[in-house]
Amino acid sequence: MNYVDIELCRRMVFPFIHAFLASSEPAPQYELDQDGMNALNGVLGLVENNEYYPGFPLKAAYLICGIAGS
Repeated sequence: MNYVDIELCRRMVFPFIHAFLASSEPAPQYELDQDGMNALNGVLGLVENNEYYPGFPLKAAYLICGIAGS
């Protein structure tokens, strides 16, 4: 299975947010918030653990809740 990592977020996710989702309201420069980046890195790393999240639906649910909660 392929996973999202911090580098992919920097190359694709953050630019996408700024290009397409930040037109109606400002979006922060996520990569400048070290605490937020550390939290995101923790969420992205933990989702790879198949003991906790053995299948795609559980991984997807965890990512959504983990990112929204951070």
